[in-house]
Amino acid sequence: MDAARDLEELYRRVRAVGRHDTGARLFGANMHGWKVFRLSPEEQTEAEARHQLTLPDAYRWWISDGPGAGVGPFYGLLHPLDTERAEGELDGAIPLSDHGCGYADYLYTRGERAGQVWVDFREADGPLVTWYPSFERWLDAWLTRAFAEWGLEYLTATPPEGADERFLTEVDEAMARIDAGVDDPMLAQYPLPADKLRIARGRRHLHAQRFDAARAAFDAAAAVSREPDAVRALGECEIASATSDHAALLSAADTGLLAQPLWWISEKQLLLHRVHALEGLARWSEAFEARVKSAKHDPNDVKQQLDLVWINVLRKDIDAAADHLLATAQRGTGCDRNAPLAARIEYLSAGLLDALRAEDMRDQAQQLEAALATRVAHA
Repeated sequence: MDAARDLEELYRRVRAVGRHDTGARLFGANMHGWKVFRLSPEEQTEAEARHQLTLPDAYRWWISDGPGAGVGPFYGLLHPLDTERAEGELDGAIPLSDHGCGYADYLYTRGERAGQVWVDFREADGPLVTWYPSFERWLDAWLTRAFAEWGLEYLTATPPEGADERFLTEVDEAMARIDAGVDDPMLAQYPLPADKLRIARGRRHLHAQRFDAARAAFDAAAAVSREPDAVRALGECEIASATSDHAALLSAADTGLLAQPLWWISEKQLLLHRVHALEGLARWSEAFEARVKSAKHDPNDVKQQLDLVWINVLRKDIDAAADHLLATAQRGTGCDRNAPLAARIEYLSAGLLDALRAEDMRDQAQQLEAALATRVAHA
């Protein structure tokens, strides 16, 4: 494959990961937004004059025919007209990207280092060293990490919606490559968490109903986790959920909740698994108590709080529903904490009241509205 086709393939991968990063969750995406911002020939000439160098062919193609300045590693590819000429040991290099903390990447354009990407860690008394042998290798390393990072951010127990199979295959390949311990300086400097990587790989096995492979991946994640028993139990919960085995789900959740150490986020996930298990087993009273416990664990989770309000209405306990919604509004959960209490309650209750009316539960909606008005008056 020639150099131009290499760059075109890299650009295809950029478009693929950008199209699938719908929430701009990948590192730096909130800055560049995966937007194309190409430089005109006049701007390229001006950049050469500013930096007193000749732009390398690969870099020139990327900024003129590829995504341009913006999209790229770390906080994005720097616009050459927004940077100053590099001097000293970096003379003849063009700035590529900013890592934050004063670290940056540079592409040499002449001399024995021509074509190489170097990284400057001197801000923290580190070295100025070779990073990648070429601009293309630098981009490839970033994209491999980006595909794997997408897996960590977007792969849940349920298959992702809207992700095409080719992209998911590339995500699988990137995660497997990194999990195997690929020798890559960017990953060595900024590693992805091994436990989360293996959990994501386990979820891909779950999507394909490869349950033994999923369990092996979850066990491998537990082996490198600082809360191994909890991670193992969470893996068993996901397998049980995928197979609709509510008894096994309850058992795994209960086992996990006894684990030590048990981090706050893992406890939250296990409490929710316990709720779903009890509801699946139609053990409604226990499920309600489990929901109360889960909501207390994370009082800032507005969905859990409103779910409890809804369930109390279904249980015909309007006072409990109103009390819980009042407490949620007083904490400012899911609403503007600086707004008056009445406005907070109105904001939190609007969708709930509309849903009750849509379900032909107008009497309950009216009762809840009246109970809330009484509480606001006496607050």
